[in-house]
Amino acid sequence: MIQLPRLLGDGSILQQGKPIHIWGWVKGEPEEEAVGLTISLTEEGGDIVHRRQIKAEGRFDVYFSALEAGHTLSLLVKDDRGNEARSVNLRTGEVILCSGQSNMELPMERVKYRYPEEIEGAQDPDLRCFKVTEYANFHGPEEEHLSGCWKSVSPETIRSFSATGYFFGKELRALSKVPVGLIDCSLGGTLISSWMSREMLQEYPELLAQADQYADDDFLNGRKKTNEENAARWYGNLERTDIGNAQHWENPDIFSPKDCKDRIDLPVYLEDTPLKGFIGSFWITRTFQVPQHLAGRSMRLWLGTIVDNDVFYINGIKVGETPYQYPPRKYVIPEGVLKAGENIITGRIHVENGEGRFTPNKKYAIFSLDTDTSAIDADQSIPGEDEINLAGTWYYRIGCTSEQVPPTDFVNWKPTGLFNGMTAPCHNFPLGGIIWYQGESNTGEKQNYTQLTRAMVEGYRRLWQDPEIPYWYVQLPNYMADLKDETGWPALREMQRRCDSIPLTGMVVAYDLGEDYDLHPTGKKRIGKRLAHLHAAFAYHYAEGAESPFVSEVFSTRDGLLLHTDGVRSLHADHGSVKLCPREDLEILDFEAEDTAGNRIPLKVSLEGRDILLENVPEDVTAICYCYSNTNKGALIYGDNGLPLSPFRMEI
Repeated sequence: MIQLPRLLGDGSILQQGKPIHIWGWVKGEPEEEAVGLTISLTEEGGDIVHRRQIKAEGRFDVYFSALEAGHTLSLLVKDDRGNEARSVNLRTGEVILCSGQSNMELPMERVKYRYPEEIEGAQDPDLRCFKVTEYANFHGPEEEHLSGCWKSVSPETIRSFSATGYFFGKELRALSKVPVGLIDCSLGGTLISSWMSREMLQEYPELLAQADQYADDDFLNGRKKTNEENAARWYGNLERTDIGNAQHWENPDIFSPKDCKDRIDLPVYLEDTPLKGFIGSFWITRTFQVPQHLAGRSMRLWLGTIVDNDVFYINGIKVGETPYQYPPRKYVIPEGVLKAGENIITGRIHVENGEGRFTPNKKYAIFSLDTDTSAIDADQSIPGEDEINLAGTWYYRIGCTSEQVPPTDFVNWKPTGLFNGMTAPCHNFPLGGIIWYQGESNTGEKQNYTQLTRAMVEGYRRLWQDPEIPYWYVQLPNYMADLKDETGWPALREMQRRCDSIPLTGMVVAYDLGEDYDLHPTGKKRIGKRLAHLHAAFAYHYAEGAESPFVSEVFSTRDGLLLHTDGVRSLHADHGSVKLCPREDLEILDFEAEDTAGNRIPLKVSLEGRDILLENVPEDVTAICYCYSNTNKGALIYGDNGLPLSPFRMEI
């Protein structure tokens, strides 16, 4: 039997301009006998492009000379016993490894309301994705993926595509006019060390010790079992002791606002209510009025995001539930549920760690299915037609209290596990580049992220035996909802900024593309486009400026400090279009000086061409900071290419 790797299956994209690696395995034959193989790449229409005959025992590897983009090929491997393996509809083009954590993994399904036209009009046979299934191995690198296949973009497949990857690929297709293949190797919550090999972590004995610990199967299985038992015990206790469950508070004849004495105004952080520090289950309810013309209609119900999980009922009918905090609560009310006049909505909320919230700056409403969701998915609270506002006063009653939920040990996130199980099997497959969106989970780690990134990038290039694989990455955007201080995210952004010292890398500044109250902003189109422009500038000499302006020199003048930027011809102030409550003025408020005592002093700022003049700088200044905070207070600085200046902290 001849087995080809899944990456060389039907629909594969082969990297243009680099030697084509064909490999696989001969299985089931006596080990002492070499098998004769004929390996052929045939052009659509029947012309043989490459052919080679070899002898193989077990694994075989063949390298063919490079081809330019645009070929359509079939691959045939035959042995001298009559066995064969075939892959069809192979295309030559640009192959990109897409890796990182949740903001890379976030699928198009989660942004479908922001970009409904992308879902409806998805059709591109030359934009394809290979989604690598989550799998961790702490014993060593896997040789082959356990599952996976190439899928081209269509209305049936697009919902599972990485949104960042899809928009990157779509823009790169438009710029390059070549087929694009995306290898999606991402998983939410992961640290950078999850995606690094033992060799890449040689300077980090504490991380290798952790990897060794999880390589003990008894220990690993014990951790998994503890996770399962803890979760079953905690949630089971909640189900048993919640008086609302026992009394069926979802039924409006049993539980309604008149049965509650306590009120809460949504949206809100529970720490700002009498429920501060609450852990357990509580029920919320309110009435709302439905006009006659909406009675019986199917409608949308949006409730922002809720920490930690919820289930909602309208008039006693279950309309939606979400098991954890991050997904937006976007439910559809079935036909026949709403009635003319007074209706009752009831929700059961679980709070696991005493930090519950109904996230601010989100839409809490019932509205028509016909409303243009692309306009409101950024939670700008643009009213749709026939909208029923659900923000404001609700009533609540506690179902049960509980101890804090036991922590989950996310075993797959540990060092080397995902590299071995997901990334390592890709290294035989030539790449045109890597795009990376990760860092949120490293904000509390002690290791230097710049050094880790350098070790990973250099390690990948050694593994692929290609020192010129470009690496494009996304700097953490603005965000503040769960952050307790102003140190972790700004420091991580600065370490990401300093990764520009690694050759053949480029950073997308995203400080204007996040959402202050959402860890997973839905505006992934501009993230993907900015990444694509970086790659197009490198691979296709795309002329438009693809890099953000950066401070190259600092001068002391009689008026203050003058920061000279490169990469653009001029600078201007703007707020960007993603901020939830943009200011009308364009005052720049996010430059500060640090003095010898560690104080931060706001600075007066003016722009002159591509220079930034900072005034009222203290004499004992030790550092200059720009947007060195979780989110900005004033306008941002953009270059004439439309890209923002990166946040930074620069010692003086």
